[in-house]
Amino acid sequence: MEVYFDNAATTKVDARVVDKMIPFLAEKFGNPSSAHCFGQVVKNGIDESRSNVAKLLNCCEDEIYFTSGATESNNHFIKSIARNSSKNDKHIIVSQIEHQCILRTCEYLEKHGYEVTYVPVGEDGCVDPQDILKAIRPDTFLVSTMFVNNETGMIQPIEEIAQITYQRGIMLHSDCVQGIGKLPFDLQKIKVDAISLSAHKIHGPKGVGVLFIRKGVSLSPFIHGGSQEKGLRAGTENVPGIIGLGEACRIAYEEREDYYANLKSIKENLLSGLQKICDFRINGDLQKMAPNILNISLCGLKGDTLAMALSFKGIAVSNGSACSASSAKLSHVLKAMHFSEERIRGAIRISFGRYSSKDEVNHFISELNPLLKRFTVKV
Repeated sequence: MEVYFDNAATTKVDARVVDKMIPFLAEKFGNPSSAHCFGQVVKNGIDESRSNVAKLLNCCEDEIYFTSGATESNNHFIKSIARNSSKNDKHIIVSQIEHQCILRTCEYLEKHGYEVTYVPVGEDGCVDPQDILKAIRPDTFLVSTMFVNNETGMIQPIEEIAQITYQRGIMLHSDCVQGIGKLPFDLQKIKVDAISLSAHKIHGPKGVGVLFIRKGVSLSPFIHGGSQEKGLRAGTENVPGIIGLGEACRIAYEEREDYYANLKSIKENLLSGLQKICDFRINGDLQKMAPNILNISLCGLKGDTLAMALSFKGIAVSNGSACSASSAKLSHVLKAMHFSEERIRGAIRISFGRYSSKDEVNHFISELNPLLKRFTVKV
């Protein structure tokens, strides 16, 4: 039996999403910018997808822009806002636990005259909104804080942070990749100026994502050329990807309550099984954690060794972010939580999705038990 418990890295595409995409890979092949009937059929499909995304986020359709994924969305928004800021506004605030695409973008901007404050987190892995408030300066023009951390699953207090930035007229961006589709996120209530998401984290296709830009926020074009995406991102659209993204959002919206309940139940079963066979520490606070991610450190074990041994058994887990899987460096997220090197090296991330089951949990526990005895070492 194969077990895929690395859904925070990517998810299996829902069969319903594939079925929705196939016609746009075959008979519905027109260019959506064409005025004739072939193009308009495709344009209508894109419009439907935009509507489905907007419904999931509770925003207006014309605030949704399709991109190649959250990395592009994050990069473009932060760089564009920086370019458009006043010459006297040079300060950005981000958390220490952001995804690498945010941190690397900030490092790039630091080389071009901007200053960045990297706000710490507590041992629970959460940003304290008061630390954001204390970090604000007269020249602060942007705050970027993720919704759910990709390594620990910790839900960040984005609504409280949004209240702080909104009251002070400071832009707020949030990388919402790991939270959207699993947790409620209402853009009518949460006053963020921009959010990013990727289809492949919610059982959609890879290579397509969204940048939500609230009305009134001005950005430079992503790509210059034609009038696609209201002139912000020129070039013929990734039509099958956009169609798949829209269908994934429709399913996520309509099945959100059942999906959440199933994820929560699976996590509870896993924790119960783990408690019977080993000593472990949860990296984060279960009460503030998304239902789809569990990061634990196993006493006396190296996480990368265990992840590899499980892989040979046909079981997929992670010992960090997929984007940094080839790096030997310690997790910057767990380091920010002030954990010891031993605890960080013993960490694995287990993440669930729509196709995860209790049978998989039972199989995982049965295969893990003998490996614990085999690979327990001093680290």
